[in-house]
Amino acid sequence: MPIGRMFEQYWDVAQPAEWCKGIVTSFTHRVAFIVCALVLLALIATGARVNPLDAPIIAGLLILFLGVPHGAFDVAIWKARRNSPTSGNVAAMLVRYVAFAISFFIIWLLAPALALPVFLIISIYHFSGDWVHDLEQIPRWIVAAAMLTAPAGLHRDEVVQIFSWLSPVETAETVGLVMAAVAIPLLQASTVAVALICMHRPWAAIEIVVVLGLAWVTPPMLFFLVYFCGLHSVRHMIETQRLIGARSVRRFLLAACPYAPLAIGGTLVGALSLSTLPPGPAILGAIFMALGALTVPHIIVIDGEDAP
Repeated sequence: MPIGRMFEQYWDVAQPAEWCKGIVTSFTHRVAFIVCALVLLALIATGARVNPLDAPIIAGLLILFLGVPHGAFDVAIWKARRNSPTSGNVAAMLVRYVAFAISFFIIWLLAPALALPVFLIISIYHFSGDWVHDLEQIPRWIVAAAMLTAPAGLHRDEVVQIFSWLSPVETAETVGLVMAAVAIPLLQASTVAVALICMHRPWAAIEIVVVLGLAWVTPPMLFFLVYFCGLHSVRHMIETQRLIGARSVRRFLLAACPYAPLAIGGTLVGALSLSTLPPGPAILGAIFMALGALTVPHIIVIDGEDAP
């Protein structure tokens, strides 16, 4: 089939093709990520320097446009988990969602020394969901914690630099020190989790090893860019497509409107108007603050209200 006709088939709303199943499956995405990650690790091993902090504006925009929008499907997820919710139900959910997001954002502005460690803790919980089908709850929390703390092992100065855009320098240094101290024990604990699944979930085990290797070896911002945009966001969208049953690209993208443009626009406005940092660090800092502000209502409203 010509490439043009294939794209039209998956784009056209009238076509019932299961586009995500036909183009990207969880397994093919996992294998593709592993291959790309191994190539990146090989480049790093040869001495190649790839550090997004050399171009923070570009790094920020990549995360903003490739990573942040995946959270815009929260409304579609909430609706799909319920039996024909009314517009009033949806409006009430949005009010709660926005209220939690604004509350955490205000806390970050008023008490950044508190918000940073809280953000890291909720990130561990949130990112652990990437292996919800592969690991039990506690092992996947350990893996997520190891993944988030590993960058401080060899690149603590860069971790502290990034955190200093989000909180007082003293807090950034303390958090970086704690992360470096627990990184190796958490990596050791993660090897146990990997060993437990390597026989019956070999590809998941390989993926976790590769992710932890990236987290340990690559510069922190490069790791976050690759993991967040290449694994977490894509996996989330694959699962979302299955949940909401969107059978075309167009329907799938419409499910994120108008929330994705609002999230991107709001983050840029916040970066340019509320920060005294240079544009690059300001955008990156605003993105992490926005991620924290949006993750809180996701956990409470989307995941929490659906918990048994």
